Amino acid sequence: MTVVPMHSLFSVAASTNLPPVPTIATPTSALNWKVGDSISFSGGANDPEDGAINAASLNWQLVLVHGNEIDPNNAHEHVITNISGVSSGSFVAPDHEYPSWLIIRLTATDSQGLSATQSLRVDPRTTVLSFASSPSGLKIAFNGTEYTTPFSRTVITNSSSSVAAISPQVSGAVTY
Repeated sequence: MTVVPMHSLFSVAASTNLPPVPTIATPTSALNWKVGDSISFSGGANDPEDGAINAASLNWQLVLVHGNEIDPNNAHEHVITNISGVSSGSFVAPDHEYPSWLIIRLTATDSQGLSATQSLRVDPRTTVLSFASSPSGLKIAFNGTEYTTPFSRTVITNSSSSVAAISPQVSGAVTY
């Protein structure tokens, strides 16, 4: 009589569910937005087991990141909006101080609840504002911070900024 071990009588197939693969079609990272622009987005996802993911299983998130590009640890995020159940749409570019940029995130969820996210960074179009006074060396408050003229600051194109002359100021023997 031959004894066959129990484990050789049957095999169990391992269930492997791979995550979906989301793809942001538009915009591309080449886009440079300005405050107030309408930015269109589109995309979708495919899943190894399910095939094309239905738009109902897609979630978009628009995030504004504000901070220091040189030290990313000093950057922080502001979630602007979440949009669920669509494969395309649009949003209006928000007003914020520079440096800041947008992150568009597309999350797809498959029929077994496994999800994956693709992110896209989109940078703003910028403008350099230059400030001078006569005589040179007077102080101006720009967005709440005091600077001595002449100086320049980079802003996101079409963004709102505040500018105020500091008063009184003394230059030489003259009070302004």
